[in-house]
Amino acid sequence: MKDDYEINVDPDMANKDTMTIFINYRVYDYDQKYIGATGVGLTVTSVKSLIEKYQKKYNRNIYFIDKTGNIKLASEKIFKSNQVFFKDKNPLAYLDKVETKAESSFKYKRGKELVHANIRYISEFGWYLIVEQGEGETIRHIFTTLIINLVITLVITMIITALVHFAVTTYQQRLETLRGIVPICSFCKQVRDDKGYWNQVEAYVSKHTDAQFSHGVCPTCRDKHYSKYLSPARDKSKGKG
Repeated sequence: MKDDYEINVDPDMANKDTMTIFINYRVYDYDQKYIGATGVGLTVTSVKSLIEKYQKKYNRNIYFIDKTGNIKLASEKIFKSNQVFFKDKNPLAYLDKVETKAESSFKYKRGKELVHANIRYISEFGWYLIVEQGEGETIRHIFTTLIINLVITLVITMIITALVHFAVTTYQQRLETLRGIVPICSFCKQVRDDKGYWNQVEAYVSKHTDAQFSHGVCPTCRDKHYSKYLSPARDKSKGKG
């Protein structure tokens, strides 16, 4: 190993020659002298399971290809369907440009469906990671989100409309009550409601409007009921005025 670490795919002789992705790393002592190598391995089967899980969750095609366009690692669905861009195309027109970039993307027609693809070069393997998704699937998610937002907006609008209608109807009923002929007693001035009960004027008005009452004594009632309590000086001044 010339580099500090390497990644490769080899049979794991300690695990029944299972194809495994190894990450090997050089180990040094405190004097920076090489003392050995350590590494971890992830079986290709485990990677394949991760690919299938991700592919099922997001409904995307995920696979690895080499520089000739041959599929090196993919799910069973990809191998059976063969519905990948590089199956019948010349990959060199796309792959040569990818190595100089961290990531690239393109789109192509698969039958009548437009497919969007992202591609990334994995230099440690010499492979390319391809992630594909049909435009119909992408639009479906956007359309679903749009429908949910429209439904929520419609529900909120209906609730607000119902509240406004209730408030307007309530106030309109109060106004209609006060617009008509109100029966009032000629002597005590109590008002008769729709149920035949007699109420004080202030109680009746307060019930059907938002008006509030405060009580006082007018000059006529003051002189009529409280004249004996008024001082003479006040009576004289009132007569002069």
